[in-house]
Amino acid sequence: MYEVDAGESDFSRTDPVEPPSRKSRLLQIIKHGRNISLAMLVILSIVGIWLFLNVTNKNQTDAEIVLQSITGGVSSEAAEIAKLIRRVEPLVNAIVRDLGSGELKVDLLEQRLQRDLGGNQWMYGMGIALEPGVLGNKTGLYSRYYVIENGNHISEKKIDYDYTQFEHNWYRKPLLEGKSWLEPYYGQASQTLISEFGAPFWLPGKNKESDEPSGVVFGNLSIDKLKRLIQFEHESIAYYYVLSKQGRYIFHPDEELVLSGKTIFESAWQAEDSPLNSMAVHAVAGERGYIEHIDPLTLEKSWIVYEPMPGLDWSVVITIDKERTVDEDDIRQQWFLLIFLLTNWLVFLTIFVFFSRKEPVKLLLTASIIASFFVFIGVAGLWTVSEFNPLQTSSTDLRVMNPNLLKEFTNKQEKFAVALHIDQPKFVKTGVYLQSIEFEGANNVKISGYVWQQYKKGEHKGVTRGFVLPEAETPQMEQVFREMLNRDDPGCKTEVIEEYDCEELIGWYVFGTLRQEFDYSLYPLDSQQVWLRMWHKDFKDNIVLIPDLESYYLPNPELTPGVQDGFVLPGWKLVESWFSFHQEKFSTNFGSKNSHGLKHKPELFYNVKIQREFLNPFVSRIIPVVLILIIMFLVVLISTKSSKAAEWLGFSASNVVIGLSALFFVVGINHSELRQSLQSSKIMYFEYFYFVIYIMLLYVAVSSIYIAQHDAVEGRDENFVSKLLYWPALSSVLFFVTYWVFY
Repeated sequence: MYEVDAGESDFSRTDPVEPPSRKSRLLQIIKHGRNISLAMLVILSIVGIWLFLNVTNKNQTDAEIVLQSITGGVSSEAAEIAKLIRRVEPLVNAIVRDLGSGELKVDLLEQRLQRDLGGNQWMYGMGIALEPGVLGNKTGLYSRYYVIENGNHISEKKIDYDYTQFEHNWYRKPLLEGKSWLEPYYGQASQTLISEFGAPFWLPGKNKESDEPSGVVFGNLSIDKLKRLIQFEHESIAYYYVLSKQGRYIFHPDEELVLSGKTIFESAWQAEDSPLNSMAVHAVAGERGYIEHIDPLTLEKSWIVYEPMPGLDWSVVITIDKERTVDEDDIRQQWFLLIFLLTNWLVFLTIFVFFSRKEPVKLLLTASIIASFFVFIGVAGLWTVSEFNPLQTSSTDLRVMNPNLLKEFTNKQEKFAVALHIDQPKFVKTGVYLQSIEFEGANNVKISGYVWQQYKKGEHKGVTRGFVLPEAETPQMEQVFREMLNRDDPGCKTEVIEEYDCEELIGWYVFGTLRQEFDYSLYPLDSQQVWLRMWHKDFKDNIVLIPDLESYYLPNPELTPGVQDGFVLPGWKLVESWFSFHQEKFSTNFGSKNSHGLKHKPELFYNVKIQREFLNPFVSRIIPVVLILIIMFLVVLISTKSSKAAEWLGFSASNVVIGLSALFFVVGINHSELRQSLQSSKIMYFEYFYFVIYIMLLYVAVSSIYIAQHDAVEGRDENFVSKLLYWPALSSVLFFVTYWVFY
């Protein structure tokens, strides 16, 4: 029987509250962690979807803006080019009219042809061919043909064959069909590819309705001159070409397509390219538009824009590189942010799934390994994005990729000379054709190839022939060809440099080692720029080397002009090549009082961009690092005194430290060898992997000593926390370092 104190109520008495156990606190943490991870999954899903749609729409919008801009420019430019080319027609028609009216006599034809041709230097040639027997008693053939060669020089080309034969379409077609533009053909007399406009004529006394034509007057353009006339300039344009009404290539970067007479339909059929064939059908029909396509030259996603050239029955086709319509830095940063969100989403998904299972505490180590695996996948994703959208290096150099940019540069140099009251600059066209590049150490590059220069009579009188490679170590330059327009010219025979005045093309074979500084801070995802720096021999005078753009089919950097096909550079892949000008600031006049304007001297550079292939460093550097990290984790796993494994593993802190010392020795040698081989003046990206290994080595060593001094708590291993945090800490550090370096 219980006794109750009347003066004390049961409600006033409180029982002591026991503190929650470690297990209950852990279950509460897991519950909160599950709820937080679920909330983060929802938030990251919403943000990720919104960002992905926003990025996709923005990139598509930016690309379409560029496409519309190029399309509009192509339309107006094509009309202007067609208008210029069609100026051949009134010249030919005027001669036809004057011959028919009797105002122009046949014996004055030579003067008229030369006069008209001399006043239209953009043309290639003009001529006339008469029917046999037209000139009274003369039963033979009569023809006159004049062309512009070697600048402004007009010379006659003899048509010494029977042009009335069936195979000579340039004469036969105008007689049968009237005034017309011909398909491009290789001129037997001119020995060059030409596009021609021909018109029949009737001499006085002939009836156009009943009599046969007296002959044909024709005017033409060479394909080389067409290349100069047809210029479409935009940084996103990969290349362009022109098609005739039958689909033949009038102009194309691959000159073999023009020379062979192949049509675009044949090219599409051989490549089994139905989109290209469909585009060609619409193009030759005189329509305009664009299609999406995988370009066969660049192997990149592209747009093909086709536009008719009014009055010529020609079509210009522009290939636009879609990737170049948007900023690569912007794309890389957008993808980095998406990868960051996706990686976190996968990590929180792992946490939510494992925390939702029964006895999640037993699965914590598995969950941490899986979450870390997703983080490592995120690192690989960042590598992939960085490889396809590398960091862009800023430069003040002027990239020269088209004749208009070159013209702007030469005009500025001429104005600069006027402002300084010095002699006008003499520009020497210089071209480069590289055959090999080989690394001989971190900062030495061995190159071989050809360099040529063009010198004009009158323009380069008294100028020394040759060039200098200021960065080359004992270069070997051997003259391999020299073409003179007129070897009998007295200006070519004199040995006095001041009097030397000759029209010539000189080429040298160049072999040597260049000393250059490269940036390896992004190794192994780095790209390098190898350059050939060139001065003229008379660099103290106002002589400026400029690129010979006309010697390249199309100076598009992505088509690597000036680099030999099949170019082999082990461990690297070729990306681009281009010419540029660098404004060098000299701090001396080299002892010459006449070296005015030398303080700011433009230098010609030929640049080749190469990107490191990832496979080699992956096998030689990354795989050993991964194995070392796995070995260290195994050391953490066996570092225990309390489990059954301790009985046969024989854990000893001293043995762990000795083993880690051996690993440190291996890692240190590899790290030192990397720095010695690349000799970088900056901390390289891959060195952070070694720094992380050093920290993890110290971490494992300290944890092993801790295990030796402490006992297990509540039946768990002494290194439970070490095992749990090893991979998450390691993967997170590498992820954020990669994000920071390449963002």
